[in-house]
Amino acid sequence: MINKGKITSWNDNKGFGFITPSSGEERVFAHIKAFKYQGRRPEVDRLVTYTLSKDKQGRNCAAEIVMSAAPIIKKTGHGNSNFSALLAALFLFIIGAYIGWGHFSRSDDSAAFTNQNDTVLSGAFNERLSGVQAESSGTVIKILSDDNEGSRHQRFILKLQSGQTLLIAHNIDLAPRLSNLREGDTVAFNGEYEWNSKGGVIHWTHHDPNGYHEAGWLKHNSQTYQ
Repeated sequence: MINKGKITSWNDNKGFGFITPSSGEERVFAHIKAFKYQGRRPEVDRLVTYTLSKDKQGRNCAAEIVMSAAPIIKKTGHGNSNFSALLAALFLFIIGAYIGWGHFSRSDDSAAFTNQNDTVLSGAFNERLSGVQAESSGTVIKILSDDNEGSRHQRFILKLQSGQTLLIAHNIDLAPRLSNLREGDTVAFNGEYEWNSKGGVIHWTHHDPNGYHEAGWLKHNSQTYQ
């Protein structure tokens, strides 16, 4: 079950903090290792989704934590908002508008999408944004071993026409594995972008059984995986 909440306490030096559930229940312990595919440090007031797990002592703790793209914008004593967070939220809205209003086109299922798609991903990388729904395609330049910690993920690296590289983390507990994948293949994708210093990660490339994320997909050799 996916839970929603907010980081209400965080200690960078110790690498842990606490999440207060949106349901108002008792706060939950969160360790840095539970934040999967995140390119930025946890922050107080950041909205998150997570699943509940147990630590070695049988206590509740958060697992598979995913942070929202921007922290809650808080007003100062003079009524001024956090300008940087506002700009990031505005940039994210513009990206979402482009994607949602269908400004992106493609020639067919297996061909590379227009450069405009890659421009959105480049902008998200430069602005260190996460939580951006993105759609494009690229060439497989490296196939990595599966990530079997928690939910299993098939992993490989794509290179876009722009030169940006992306790690694709495809949950094979929720969707079929891409079969016969080789370096040099073209893979189209629709998923959620998370920032990191190497170009970023695309995940949620499949349906969300809980309905909290937009359904994504991967397309390889004329077959759709979702």
